[in-house]
Amino acid sequence: MNEKDQKFHDSYFNMWRALVSLSHIDNDVSDEEKMKIKGFIKNLKFESEKKSTLENDLVTKSSPDDFIELITVPAHISQLHHFANIIFKVDGLHKKEKAYFEKIESSIYKKINMLGALKMVEEEQRLDSLKEIKTNEGFFGALIDYFNDN
Repeated sequence: MNEKDQKFHDSYFNMWRALVSLSHIDNDVSDEEKMKIKGFIKNLKFESEKKSTLENDLVTKSSPDDFIELITVPAHISQLHHFANIIFKVDGLHKKEKAYFEKIESSIYKKINMLGALKMVEEEQRLDSLKEIKTNEGFFGALIDYFNDN
């Protein structure tokens, strides 16, 4: 697996770890939440070691912030938002869950905006580098550049 694929995979795994840790926010992982999360885990295409980690996370409380920080793919952040909404509402939305959901919703939107801005900057840099490569030489090259730019 190349580095880009590994980062994508790590981001996806951390999205699931964040989701499982969110089930502990109200200090009570209901049977309904456990069943829903176990159903998700069962259908994931992770190796057994990673599935075991997620199942252990369901038993052991951890901070979702630790995992949210490691989610680097905007689509995964969006998925976390969606799945958190499902998990929180399985057994009725508690005050603590609602407050935390609003907190992560805010941080998720900030992160999506930052990642989106970064992608825009990267794309602008890529386009600028293409312009430098594409510069034509001589009189006819200058004419081509002039008409391409206008």
